[in-house]
Amino acid sequence: MKNSLIVIFIILFNTVSYSQDFDSSELVFFKDKKLTKLLKDIVISENTCAKKAKIINWYIDFKEDNVLLVSQNRIANLLEIVKGKKQKILSTIVNDKIVFILTNNEKDIYLKSRFFIDLRKYKEDEVVFFEDFSVWQIKKESDLYRIANKRIWKCK
Repeated sequence: MKNSLIVIFIILFNTVSYSQDFDSSELVFFKDKKLTKLLKDIVISENTCAKKAKIINWYIDFKEDNVLLVSQNRIANLLEIVKGKKQKILSTIVNDKIVFILTNNEKDIYLKSRFFIDLRKYKEDEVVFFEDFSVWQIKKESDLYRIANKRIWKCK
């Protein structure tokens, strides 16, 4: 009986832990002010197509320890990207906009707030696979972040 309760507790705990990661996004703040300034220069209305501004979100995808991508996508697409992977979706605020962060490990580059954004309503949203968005590749070299490459798509 005792072993059965332990197994049930472990299954319940794992299910709750998994769903919390997928159902919510913790609000974090970057410690590095230079990275924050660089993100503020990218996440601006001029870099967002006006007709899509209400249906897409900015996101940051940590590819490696020293490389990250900044782009836009629909939140449903971002949820689909992390589904089944060991990635988490965190959130931050840049220029009064929610920006999602895709990461696969806890980094010491941000401060956690213990505030969460509920993502459950976006799980059932439509996933769109064929959209092009501008993308900026940022590299960290010698404790400085810089734009290493970018691809800008013109709005139609």
